[in-house]
Amino acid sequence: MKIILSTIVLTTTVTFSWLTFGSSDTKKIGQAVQTSIEEAAGEGIGAGEGEIKRLDASAMDLSSIDSIGELAGVEDLNLSGNQIEDL
Repeated sequence: MKIILSTIVLTTTVTFSWLTFGSSDTKKIGQAVQTSIEEAAGEGIGAGEGEIKRLDASAMDLSSIDSIGELAGVEDLNLSGNQIEDL
């Protein structure tokens, strides 16, 4: 169990570090990714950046979602309440 939690923490740290560089939208999406990873860990599901199935980035005042393209495993994406200019 300790190994799994250590892996999740390490993956979370790497993911969060990767997404905190760049635009403010990228940072906001990084926060949403961090939250998704923590929620998955709380449910007992180990999820790394590429394994996130659900991402809630609603009401984050986003105008660009370019960095979400790096998250190939996302199946359920909530972008409501944002002013996305280009998909």
